[in-house]
Amino acid sequence: MASWVHPVASHWAWQRDSWLLGLSDECRFLDFAGGAAVHVCGGLMGLVGATIVGPRIGRFEEGRAKDIPGHDVSSAAIGTLFLWFGWFGFNCGTTYVYLGNMATAAAATSVDDGLSAPSSPPPPAGATGGNPADRVALNMTLTASVSSLTALLLSSLHSGTVDLVICCNALLAGLVMSTPACGFITSWAAVVYGLAGAGIYLGGARLLVRMHVDDPLESSVVHFACGTAGTVLLGFLARPAYVAQLTGYNCGGLVYGARKGGLLLGLQVLGVVAVAAWTGVFSVLVFWALRRAGRLRVDQVTELAGLDNMDHGGPAYPEFNLVPYNNGSGER
Repeated sequence: MASWVHPVASHWAWQRDSWLLGLSDECRFLDFAGGAAVHVCGGLMGLVGATIVGPRIGRFEEGRAKDIPGHDVSSAAIGTLFLWFGWFGFNCGTTYVYLGNMATAAAATSVDDGLSAPSSPPPPAGATGGNPADRVALNMTLTASVSSLTALLLSSLHSGTVDLVICCNALLAGLVMSTPACGFITSWAAVVYGLAGAGIYLGGARLLVRMHVDDPLESSVVHFACGTAGTVLLGFLARPAYVAQLTGYNCGGLVYGARKGGLLLGLQVLGVVAVAAWTGVFSVLVFWALRRAGRLRVDQVTELAGLDNMDHGGPAYPEFNLVPYNNGSGER
């Protein structure tokens, strides 16, 4: 699927001659660095896979959810910080793809008009919003921080404890929210994105449990739900000057009273629906075929004993059991 489903979604979202970007001469679908093309696509694959493979043994017993914690939360926290650091290169670097495309388009227009092509790309002048890479870094930081702190506060008020896993996942949810939007929104809108990311993550995680979908990393919420929301919200919060700076189109979100705000919102919804439909159909076909072929899940004995025990002759984490046993008797 990585060699077929994702590349097609990326083509639709970013290639100038794709059907999605060619729907209107007045506006275009906006996905700065992959809210739909990366996160909606990958998150929906995860959701379909988790649904078809079914919950782990012991995850839901007698209709009630039972926690199966990971073995090392501190390692997960360090990994989250690595991801956050890498996200700056991921999103800030995308800025120069947009500026390069704008320079190429300007050069082509100059040649078509019989003028000499500019020798270097035009600078991101302050008249159109300043340096977009600076804006992207600030918005990413705000969205991730607000999302993480908000989710941490709400969960601690509810449970009375500070949950590091919630803090990490909400931070990632904020980063995903910012991915389609960080170049097109202002700092106050980034705060709104962060608040939305926290709410979507907390609500989505609870919904997965209610639906008995066992998603150990909650990746379908972090990536699919937040990627969808971040992309669609651009129809309301995209600043026209920033859209013009990076794409050349004079359109923006409804909050700014942009004349083509309704058109932009429609394009955002259509883009997400198209990517989700494309991804969903192929994901169902692939995971269903793997399940029918018996290649999607190990047998019950192997799952209970652990792959390390069965394949390598010993446990990687001897203190960790998927399903607890009573006094070593082997009875559950």
